[in-house]
Amino acid sequence: MKTRHVLNVASLLSALCLGQGLMAGTLDLAGDWQVQLQPAWNEAAPMHKLHLPGSLQAQGLGEEISVNTKWIGEVLDRSWYTAARYEKYRQPGNVKIPFWLQPDRHFVGAAIYRRMIGIPQDWAGKRVCLSLERVHISSKVWLDGKEIGTGNSLSTPHRFDLGKLAPGTHKLEIGIDNGMPALVGENSHCVSDQMQTDWNGIVGKLPPRDLPLGQSSLGKIEIPLAGLPTPSRLKFVIGIADTVIENHWDIWVYPASTPRPTAGAIVITRNPAEAWQKVADGAAVLLIPSVKSIVDPEGPKVALGFSTIFWNSAWAKNQPPNTLGILCDPKHPAFAGFPTDFHSNYQWWYLIQLASKPLCLDGQAPGLRPIVQVIDDWFTAHRLGLVVEAKCGKGKLLVCAIDVENAKPDDIVAAQFRASLLGYMNSAAFAPKQALDAAAFAKIIKPEDQVKYSVRADCEAPGYPAENVIDGDPKTCWHTPWEGNAPKFPHELVIGLHPLSVVTGCRFLPRQDMANGRIKEYALYASVDGKEWGQPVAQGEFKNNDERQTVDFQPVQASHLKFVALSAYNPQLPFAALAEIEVIVGPMKFNAKDR
Repeated sequence: MKTRHVLNVASLLSALCLGQGLMAGTLDLAGDWQVQLQPAWNEAAPMHKLHLPGSLQAQGLGEEISVNTKWIGEVLDRSWYTAARYEKYRQPGNVKIPFWLQPDRHFVGAAIYRRMIGIPQDWAGKRVCLSLERVHISSKVWLDGKEIGTGNSLSTPHRFDLGKLAPGTHKLEIGIDNGMPALVGENSHCVSDQMQTDWNGIVGKLPPRDLPLGQSSLGKIEIPLAGLPTPSRLKFVIGIADTVIENHWDIWVYPASTPRPTAGAIVITRNPAEAWQKVADGAAVLLIPSVKSIVDPEGPKVALGFSTIFWNSAWAKNQPPNTLGILCDPKHPAFAGFPTDFHSNYQWWYLIQLASKPLCLDGQAPGLRPIVQVIDDWFTAHRLGLVVEAKCGKGKLLVCAIDVENAKPDDIVAAQFRASLLGYMNSAAFAPKQALDAAAFAKIIKPEDQVKYSVRADCEAPGYPAENVIDGDPKTCWHTPWEGNAPKFPHELVIGLHPLSVVTGCRFLPRQDMANGRIKEYALYASVDGKEWGQPVAQGEFKNNDERQTVDFQPVQASHLKFVALSAYNPQLPFAALAEIEVIVGPMKFNAKDR
């Protein structure tokens, strides 16, 4: 029977050594290592001494905790950063944070652990496996300067086949990167500082053992793809004969290089105005709108993701992602060249990365069904899509929120999806049945806003500037002072627009982390010079919730808008807060004499 030997970097974090009870065929790697901390692994970075198993933060490596520490995890109550009562706990050498467990040091990024290992004589000619039981988060291994492989798992051991090693001394390097993984969510307990799980190192305990391999090595399986039809979806199955034990993996096979198909008779554009003009003239158009051209639904913005909602959106304060995957009909001719199930498969991960925002179909005709549907959060249940087709006058329109035109050259999934869409659009099968008029189109897609904005406030609290209402980030907010002799209502924001524009309304997003400062009564004014304001163009009361709310008014040309907060829903708290203001700019143009 053949044996694979194991290099084991393990034990509990509190253990001092790993040498007791080891079985034959296992080499103890616990002990002192050298480590480099750097964003890019190179020989120039300083070396530090460290014990493995363990984490580098627990051994005094990393940055000191300060008010500038960039935590992984959302700080819902940010009063520690500004309140006078916490002043002494913000001072260097006495920093004490109240919102979660405070680590000794903080480090996020790449670290490389290095040591020399000795391979015994009796391992000659035998394959060696390196096993790392608990790594946070991704790993890369080099042996004698040659890259062996990479690992990326938060829950399973990282294992590497080092091959047959000559007896003697070898240089082993293990790179660990605890940077934030994509699409997990900054409040996920497996990665966040809230639970002190954002550590960098190798810990855990793995029972050392010889690994029997039977009569043949399973180190590598090669299956020639020549002759297989492409594109195709295959299933790879490994099992043990005469048992029910097996595992399987879905595998998608694409052409090694997909020739970029020409548009043929299809007009491809990013410009919504051009798209509408072309379909009005009878053309078939593929519109790939920019993020700014896609109209947001009412309420909180929808953050698209391949992974699903963390916990639930109400508890996690609408933490992204806010969606639950995709649905489609695999038999639809648009997927003739793109094999898929009716739900999210692994290959959809590549496409979701190219789609920053879904299309909102709320209020549209029931017959306007997306070719690729996005499943929304159950709290909001918007009608969402990534690919939608419609009949527009004499023309045909397909809107794709997946930016297949801007994919990387080596993105074979996006290339195949684009080819499949164009093949469909250039065929007789492309015959949308649901009509879409200009008014309905404008509720899905808007012209790109070319206006530049500025903003100022009559007052603002430190750390909560007026600029936050136009930064596009719903997690930040403008907040008026609340301590000491804080100014009372009314509170004002003045937004500058350049050039002079036609404005038809505004969208307001209340503060998202709590109800303090929630505005009740408001008034909105417009001016062509920022001096004369006249009567309000709109006034009223906001709803008492944290959802996005739209205020429409008759089109007016303006170089400035003034928003006046007149009262709050909590009359005992005389301050105001607002996360975002989006100005709705209309399509009408004014010439010089109108100004």
